[in-house]
Amino acid sequence: MAVGVCDSLTSSIFPQDPIGDPATFPGTMHLVLVAVAALLIFFILPMIGQGLYRNKGWRKFRLFTYICLVVMAIAGGLTPVVIANDLGMVGLTERIVVYTFSLWLFVLSYLLIKEKPAET
Repeated sequence: MAVGVCDSLTSSIFPQDPIGDPATFPGTMHLVLVAVAALLIFFILPMIGQGLYRNKGWRKFRLFTYICLVVMAIAGGLTPVVIANDLGMVGLTERIVVYTFSLWLFVLSYLLIKEKPAET
């Protein structure tokens, strides 16, 4: 839920400053909220992957979770490098992170929907 709140605020109230323009309060808050969301994602995903492995034996989902984390870490780590070298691919690296997280959420949702309900 906290990740959703951070994402909502960054896209609505705190827009990103254009690269090369002076920093503004909304632009700074955008970066802070993106950093908070990223930290939450890197904390929550392994917990969910490990928890589902322990409770349901979802070994492949745990592996998928760690692969997604590696992809997001690499693409997220490349973002400041791309900005510093003015390569013009910031959107690509950011989208790789966002789409990987979205794919992870989709797979989790699919697996949970497919799961048989617990018998009482």
